[in-house]
Amino acid sequence: MELDKNAVSKLLSSNDKQLWSFIQMAAASAGINLPSQISTEEMAALRQTILGAAESGMSKDDAMAYLKNMGINLSTEGK
Repeated sequence: MELDKNAVSKLLSSNDKQLWSFIQMAAASAGINLPSQISTEEMAALRQTILGAAESGMSKDDAMAYLKNMGINLSTEGK
């Protein structure tokens, strides 16, 4: 099942704090731990990635795999 473009559009219309809170909640429900905050630049890149995923027809499973990888990458930065 593909990501719903209308739902993605509504999601991306929220502010950074709201969007990050939603992403954290979705990730946590799948057992993925993300940091409590990310930089403004990372958020802008994430917004572009989400938009690109919706436009490319990425599946929900692929999106969750991306989030899991993101959690691994963010947790190991600066170590």
